[in-house]
Amino acid sequence: MLCLASLLIVGLWSYPLFQDVYRRDLIYDSDSVLRLVEVRDLLNGQGWYDMRQSRLGFGEGTAWHWSRLADLGPAFLILLFGPFMGTAQAEHWMMITYPPLVFMPLILLLYWAARRVAALIKWPDWAEVRAPPRDWALVGILGVMIIQMDSVIFHFLPGLIDHHSLQMIGLVAFVGATLGPRSFATGLIAAAGLNFGLVVGIDGLPFVIGGLFGLVLVWTLDPSAERGFLRGLGWGTLGLTAINLVIFMPRPLNTMWCDSWTLPLASGLFVMGLYVLALADLVAHLKRPLARLVVAALVGIAILFGLLVLFPACRDPSQLYDPLFQTYWMGQAEENLSPWMAVTQNPLAILPQLFGLLAIGFAFYLVVYKWLKLKEVLPALAVLGFGLVGNALYVRAGAMLSLSAIIIFAPSILALLRTMKPGPKRASIWALTVPSAAIYAFTIVFMPVGKPLITNTSQESQSETWTEFEDSSVRLPIQAVHCFGPEQLKVVQALPPSRILAPLGQSEYLLHTTHHTLVYSGYHRLNHDLAWVMHWLLASPKEAAVRRSQRPFDYLSICPRNVQFRHFARDYPDSFIAGLMMGKVPDWLVPVVPLQSGGMIYRVQRELGSPSQAKVQ
Repeated sequence: MLCLASLLIVGLWSYPLFQDVYRRDLIYDSDSVLRLVEVRDLLNGQGWYDMRQSRLGFGEGTAWHWSRLADLGPAFLILLFGPFMGTAQAEHWMMITYPPLVFMPLILLLYWAARRVAALIKWPDWAEVRAPPRDWALVGILGVMIIQMDSVIFHFLPGLIDHHSLQMIGLVAFVGATLGPRSFATGLIAAAGLNFGLVVGIDGLPFVIGGLFGLVLVWTLDPSAERGFLRGLGWGTLGLTAINLVIFMPRPLNTMWCDSWTLPLASGLFVMGLYVLALADLVAHLKRPLARLVVAALVGIAILFGLLVLFPACRDPSQLYDPLFQTYWMGQAEENLSPWMAVTQNPLAILPQLFGLLAIGFAFYLVVYKWLKLKEVLPALAVLGFGLVGNALYVRAGAMLSLSAIIIFAPSILALLRTMKPGPKRASIWALTVPSAAIYAFTIVFMPVGKPLITNTSQESQSETWTEFEDSSVRLPIQAVHCFGPEQLKVVQALPPSRILAPLGQSEYLLHTTHHTLVYSGYHRLNHDLAWVMHWLLASPKEAAVRRSQRPFDYLSICPRNVQFRHFARDYPDSFIAGLMMGKVPDWLVPVVPLQSGGMIYRVQRELGSPSQAKVQ
């Protein structure tokens, strides 16, 4: 019932996005765009271990940082639907059905984890209600919290097939398994959640580190009680790491990326498995808790230092050295901001942080008054603590932070509401929860009601030409960013396969709707190509004309509504891009495809004899 109710709410909330995905091929997430392109390539014969995206960048392709694990679900649905409706329609229906199919196991795991907390609560002697809450009560409060969480539900809307939803499943399984009582079986579940989440992506790494830190603390206090769990975690991690190394690690095996499932991460997991086994069976024989803690800390620090020495790429996984990235790209992407910065763009960005603090507060309240034992929930609290730090740096951790908080928050607040007598104490609990619920509920109303109003407004102004470069605090609708309509898209699709330099947003749109190669797109794996494009656009018109033959591309797309290009022009008024935005077009750019809102796709004329010019001719 919880699954069905949650799916119903999400379905009503996301109906406008359903129309965009099904009717207009609009996908509101760049990671999901690339996931779709990867799945297409896989189904069209690209090698299982070949993680190169051939249609990104100036060269022969860009090596990618996601494993094939997240490709399996979308690929299976396309193969399932394809014989009945054709590949194109199968892709549409996959983009619509995959998110709710992934949502259901997440909900069930969340219920399982919260139920484990509810079973741990010891009711005080003075409580009027001594029986544990019935399942329906827990289901009800979980459902209310889930449908209020914009940061969570966003990842399960139509068209969202990126890796974040799978990471959430792995994290909830890991956190739920760390709750007491811990056993060999729950250790295996924790290992499965940990490995599953990290093979998909490393965004949940702060939460995993927090959980391991909490487990070391409870092991220090009582090694014999934690021996079975640590053995399950250690052996499970070793076995699953070996299996995933064979099945999902790209070739060659000596690839040294640190932001994906390659040798550094696999080595780290393998060493971690050996580390927890050593804690369970070797270091546990030390008699004093302080001695155990010191040895565990020293060995852990030595392992971390050794991995950083052995794999220097892990010191800076993204390798985004150019300051332009922070100013005009990563620093303006909401998921890369701290919540204190992101709140200026979206006030809801602060709520996961506040919700996590409330969950920790409620848990310690129950611990102080002996409703809970600290050792039973300490690993989950450590997950929340480290998650708060991670989310304070990058707001992309907000969804995982919210889910980690729900596991403790839902059963804790239910216990408080069931046992407190009417009066000031109960009123104080409601005072903490009702405002946050009202703010979260705002998003449920805004999406179906507010989005059509924004869309209609943007369509009325499609014909305007934007020549001013002031800052825009409001995110433009995706169709305005693209500057594309159906007619323009058909013309671009009819062009021979070429390399196109298009702005962010439009670039991802063309990547999955055409057969062209895009050389400028919002993915950090393109760091060197992105840096070259930014410096080329910001160069003087004369310098840009000279440097245009340094990198091979055939077309340049200009969209006056693109916020990033407008910021370029605002900050560098004498630059090449500023002149283009003002309509000053050099003679080596030939207009080819007029776009909406005054945009244009130009063919780049190069010096005779250059490979790109010969291809275009």
